[in-house]
Amino acid sequence: MTPAAEALVSGGTPLGLRGGRLHAARPDETGRLAEAIRLAVASGGRFSAPQLRTLLVSGPVGLPLVLDVVPLPRRLHGFGHDPRALLVVRGAERNPARARLLLQAAFRLTATGAEVALLLATGLPPEAIAATRSVALGTIRTQIKAIYAKLGVHRQSELVAYVNHLR
Repeated sequence: MTPAAEALVSGGTPLGLRGGRLHAARPDETGRLAEAIRLAVASGGRFSAPQLRTLLVSGPVGLPLVLDVVPLPRRLHGFGHDPRALLVVRGAERNPARARLLLQAAFRLTATGAEVALLLATGLPPEAIAATRSVALGTIRTQIKAIYAKLGVHRQSELVAYVNHLR
């Protein structure tokens, strides 16, 4: 573990070690994390897009923490054990393309829904988004309601906080 990873898991929140296993703050998140690790290990180190698992877990101050679980190729390491998966915990680097993919993967948004969410997060009003996308304002409003429901937010400011954390 890196020093930052050591500090993250030693605090126990939002990730911690119990019985030699990594646990998230909530049981359902721990289950998803364990499954992602299991799938990475089962891949035998063969890396392809489906083996990369990105998930969100509860993070500090209500914002999600982005985790990437990546399979490692089987080879001899000097670690004293045989690592099979790498867990990358990411902060708030700014990458709109990555944010779009995370929104789609983590919240099951469509590509259009993720694009609308990103446009909203930049401060564009629904009318401008409708004009930019050449669709009716009613369509955008319907998409916004679906986005809010999937992200569990009620206001644009909450959406902005999520998206800014994912970029």
